[in-house]
Amino acid sequence: MEEKGNPREQREVVKARRPEGSRPAPLAPSSAEKKRQRTASVAAAHNDDTIFVRRVPYTRLDVMGRGGSSKVFKVMGPDRKTYALKKIRTKGLDRETVESFENEISLLKSLKGKDGIIRLVNYEIQPGLIYVVLELGEIDLARKLFKMREEDKPIHENFLKLRWQEMLEAVNTLHHERVVHSDLKPANFLFVEGSLKLIDFGIAKAISDDTTNIARDSQVGTLNYMSPEAIQGQGGSIPGEKPRLKVGRKSDIWSLGCILYQMVYGRTPFAHVKNFMQKLQCITDPRVEIEYPPIPAHLSHLSGDLLSVMKGSLERDVKKRFAMDELLSHPLLSGRGAGCNAERELSLPLSQVQAMLKQMHATGGLTRDLNVDDLMSTINAQVKGGREIDITETLSSSIHRHNQGEEAVEAQTPHLTSSVSQSRPARQIDDELARSISNARRHLRHVDTIELAKQKQIQSESKAEGLEGLLRKGLSAHRRAIEVASGSRAGVEESTEDWRE
Repeated sequence: MEEKGNPREQREVVKARRPEGSRPAPLAPSSAEKKRQRTASVAAAHNDDTIFVRRVPYTRLDVMGRGGSSKVFKVMGPDRKTYALKKIRTKGLDRETVESFENEISLLKSLKGKDGIIRLVNYEIQPGLIYVVLELGEIDLARKLFKMREEDKPIHENFLKLRWQEMLEAVNTLHHERVVHSDLKPANFLFVEGSLKLIDFGIAKAISDDTTNIARDSQVGTLNYMSPEAIQGQGGSIPGEKPRLKVGRKSDIWSLGCILYQMVYGRTPFAHVKNFMQKLQCITDPRVEIEYPPIPAHLSHLSGDLLSVMKGSLERDVKKRFAMDELLSHPLLSGRGAGCNAERELSLPLSQVQAMLKQMHATGGLTRDLNVDDLMSTINAQVKGGREIDITETLSSSIHRHNQGEEAVEAQTPHLTSSVSQSRPARQIDDELARSISNARRHLRHVDTIELAKQKQIQSESKAEGLEGLLRKGLSAHRRAIEVASGSRAGVEESTEDWRE
């Protein structure tokens, strides 16, 4: 029997027999390790086309724009919807610029879900990088206006009023949140699914609770749309203090006035002044009058209201300048002005039109002569009030009045003889005839009384025949009354006597 050796010695022998430089065979990877490797390889393969924002993958589709430190991509999210993704490289930027991007994210978070404000979808702040994902728009107002001018298309009244109202409401939402945008211009209003939404809040700033203005260390905004007070500013109260610019909500009103001026005339109030310093002086100097050429012919019927709004918005004296509530209630939008078109076109979503048709069908309104003025008045009031269209009550009221009118005409037929003779006997005959006709009509409306009588076991054929004969006789008298109503008094007396018999 062979003696077994020491295990340690056996290991040393095996080690001695292994060729120099060789290594033990690697262990087979586990299933979890294989899955990790596959995920890593896929991620590496798609790294150039995918951007992760808070671990949410967005696939790049196109480059929409680029600036000095940022790019904007059109991307597709995991929900198969397209968005705008802004990638900002903050390395090398000064702190104030970085804060403006962070400020925009903060404001968009607080304004999320507000009407007329671009919706923040996702964001992430990393060292040296900022990602912002926003809902995607089709075209901004600046490009839209340029395209219309390039194609020589005049701005239609409905387009002007609708877009002006959308801009006012978006800025009003911002002001209610105590925020001044400070850079309102056509390029910062974006068409999203057909409606204008306000974008670019990089230099917007909140108003503190104890004041109506905000203070800035420098001029911000686009010169052609900047208000005089945003350009001028005021010096600090402490000697040697850096001047600070004080602007409030009405600074945005001036910018809105410049946009409306551009929509009407095709340029901003001082676009014709090319020299930068001269333009600054023209905007701030009250002695320089703003030109208001004749309103274009296709908008001439709105000239009074348009001039009123533009002059009220472009008032250099802040205290005299229109406030937001004055613009929203102005006749240009409310339709109460003398210069407003009386026959305003009403634009409604398809769903509301379908709902109205269903309401008309349910009430029988599609087969009646309705009061269109009443209907349009109701619809206009509901649209202006932001309510759902409901014309059921108006339809019912209109149909009721229509039916009453028909009955009134019928009821007046027997009294046509009153113009023939005003003597007392004639009027008495008329009254008796009216009562007779009323009885006949009542019997005719309830002609099924015969069937009811049979159901109540009234077996007498003579009674049924007598009732039917009474109805027929009443109808005959009614017809003769109508035939002789415009004739002689003798004819009226004859028909009445027949009925009495």
